[in-house]
Amino acid sequence: MKLFIDIGIIVVMVLMMLTVGLDLNRKSISALLGNRARVTFLLLCHLVIPPVIGIVIVLLIPMRTELAAAILLLAACPIGDIANVYTILARGNPAISLTLNAATCLLAPLSMLLVFAATSAMGFEHTFFAVPASTLFGRLVLFLFLPVALGALIVWKQQSFACRIRPLLHRFVGVGILIMLSVILSSQWETVKQNGLPFALTCFAFMVACLACGLVCNRLLRLPPSSAQASLLCFPVRNVGVASLIAITLLGRLDYASVAAIYFLTEVPLLLSLVWFLRRKSTLI
Repeated sequence: MKLFIDIGIIVVMVLMMLTVGLDLNRKSISALLGNRARVTFLLLCHLVIPPVIGIVIVLLIPMRTELAAAILLLAACPIGDIANVYTILARGNPAISLTLNAATCLLAPLSMLLVFAATSAMGFEHTFFAVPASTLFGRLVLFLFLPVALGALIVWKQQSFACRIRPLLHRFVGVGILIMLSVILSSQWETVKQNGLPFALTCFAFMVACLACGLVCNRLLRLPPSSAQASLLCFPVRNVGVASLIAITLLGRLDYASVAAIYFLTEVPLLLSLVWFLRRKSTLI
């Protein structure tokens, strides 16, 4: 079973990251490679705010060790690509969400190492993320950076080919994610049954705090409504695939991955509710 999960999560993750790159259009790639102060500051907010919130929540709320570790792991992860779907549904600016999604994935090998180093320096249990930095960096480059870069290169050089394979990959990744989440939850069912509610409530608190900080960030930057919507929706959306990849293939902790699955199941109704609100109250953002 573990071998099946290991191979499955790697395949799904690589293809997911490839679709992130394939989803970029020329406008998004230009924004990603640009050096505008607003884009840079917005990206820094998305890289820094979720990990800080994760640390604060773990410090303030008494919780089980595996939940604390999983929250810190999720907080360090890049933006999940489902944020692009939320943005489109909310009629936000997809170029912003695509750029933030791709940029955080490309920077994840460095940003996640820095977050883990910070949590270790703050005295959190070393066993949370007992993986050599070089091993973690290499895996993240291999499974995140390179597939996203390859997808972006395909779009840049062979846009028609990218358009043909994109829908097929999206369907495959969507089905693959559902299968992997189901396998992870079923393998940890007793833990999920006993602790699912407190796990979900902690995840919910993290997402709400991310949304609140996102509102402040958007106000400071004075983003246009459609761009503000995209930015806001990206703040709480963590890449549960990356979290599961690290938890299962590097740490050997299915319980961390089960928290990631609960996070996703908590995120979807919350974000869809927010999408519904934004479609009607876009002038408030």
